[in-house]
Amino acid sequence: MSHEIRTPLNGIIGMLTLAHRQLHGHSSEDYIVKAEQLSEYLLNVINEVLDISRIEVGKIELENKPFDLYHLADQIKNLFKKTIEEKGIAYIVEMKDVDVRYVIGDEERISQILVNLLSNASKFTKEGEIRVTFRQMMRSDTSVEFMFRVHDTGKGMDPKFIRRIFKPFEQENAGITKQYGGSGLGMAITDSLIRLMGGSILVEVCLVRF
Repeated sequence: MSHEIRTPLNGIIGMLTLAHRQLHGHSSEDYIVKAEQLSEYLLNVINEVLDISRIEVGKIELENKPFDLYHLADQIKNLFKKTIEEKGIAYIVEMKDVDVRYVIGDEERISQILVNLLSNASKFTKEGEIRVTFRQMMRSDTSVEFMFRVHDTGKGMDPKFIRRIFKPFEQENAGITKQYGGSGLGMAITDSLIRLMGGSILVEVCLVRF
């Protein structure tokens, strides 16, 4: 079912991309751009719904393949650099106490987790900084543990919302959904993937009063 849903939509996005190239500078270009954006958003929602469905029935399988941790950090940095820095926000991706470069795990799912967290950070931060930290915590002869931290100076959230932030289809309030969109599945998927990897996720909200 996943293939039958994704393939035609990817085809539509491909055709829109080709049309966009041919209509560059044309009065109709704006319509094509909006159609591309809506199609990408729809594909993202479909991917999230399919992911949460597979998680609920225990069909998610993690890969264990070697990958370059520094390459992953560069990908994460490049993916959001333009969007974040165009808003005048400092964007830092840093490595702390890391003495290994190649590890074995599911790079695609770790990237998905970080993208989910950074998408929210970028969406809700208007000034200040967004900082991603890769920190090596413990290392033995056969394994190594990492902490991945995403810190931002965004608008924050109601502390009461933290109790349900990892439930499917949850948004803080109707105003958030109307203004920023989103399916409310990203954090539920993130939490589930981290648990499958034997990890845990922690949310800290710092309130600053003047």
